[in-house]
This record gives sequence, structure tokens and C-alpha cells, in this order.
Amino acid sequence: MSEIRELYFDRLEGMNYLLEGSVSTSQLNQQKRANLSAKSINSHYTIPDNYNSNKLFLEAKNPITVYAYWEYTFDKINKAAFSAGYEDIRKVNLLLRIYDLTEGNNLEDYSNLEVSFADDSCYINNLKQGHKYLAKLGVVDRSDKFHVMIESNQIIL
Repeated sequence: MSEIRELYFDRLEGMNYLLEGSVSTSQLNQQKRANLSAKSINSHYTIPDNYNSNKLFLEAKNPITVYAYWEYTFDKINKAAFSAGYEDIRKVNLLLRIYDLTEGNNLEDYSNLEVSFADDSCYINNLKQGHKYLAKLGVVDRSDKFHVMIESNQIIL
């Protein structure tokens, strides 16, 4: 079982003091590991560009603004495009549909925001304080039926 270590960058630069005077082997090994960790921390601990998941989240920024961020897989968009009747994914328009659920689970009260395939987040401004919101990302077919890819958490501002 490997040991979990915490590195403090402000302490790594001052590790030369271990070389002064008599030094035990374990101290030298600790210094080598610390120096190696400092040099290669970026290659070992990078944040991935995506997690290969299908998720949509809403987070309150302030009482009238929500931050929405999402990720979807290529399979998910292909399935939604195919169910909407599209054969070419380049002809698909992605929509972020924002539902106001304040008056119950009425899915008839919504607004659409068109987003591109390159988008993975946006701010939704001018919402109403005290209202409950839900978002769904999907595509609309030629008969205006909305095909949901992913659904968010509910949020009350």
C-alpha cells in the first residue's frame, strides 16, 4: 500500500538544509523524493479536460445568476441526434432549456439558450430570486420536440 503525502511548495525550496552536516540515508531519500515531486508535480497531478461522463450542474452565483456547466460523451450526442431524426451531427443545434419550477413541476414554463458543441458552461443571468430552476441539455427535432441528453440538479435562488 502506497503512502499518501502532502507537498507544500513553499517548503520544497528550502530543502537544501538537509545536505549540511551529517545526513541520514532516509533524510537524503526524503529530499530526493521532495525534489523529484516538485519537478514533476505538473505531469503527475493534472486535471483532465473531461471525465467521459454525462452530467449537467447548476450552481448559484448570486441571487439572480446561475452558473451551468456540463459534459457529455460523443455517444450521448449521437443517440440524441439520431432520435431527433438527424443523420449528420453537424446539423444539430444544442439547446440548454431552463425550466422555472416555482409553481410546481410545470415543464411548460421554460426558456431556451442555444449553445455550441464547443461550449461546456455558461452563466444564466436575470433569473428570479426565490424561484426554483432545472436545466436540460438536448436537441430539438424538425417538429419542435425536445430530445433530452442530460438533466441538471434543481436549484432555488
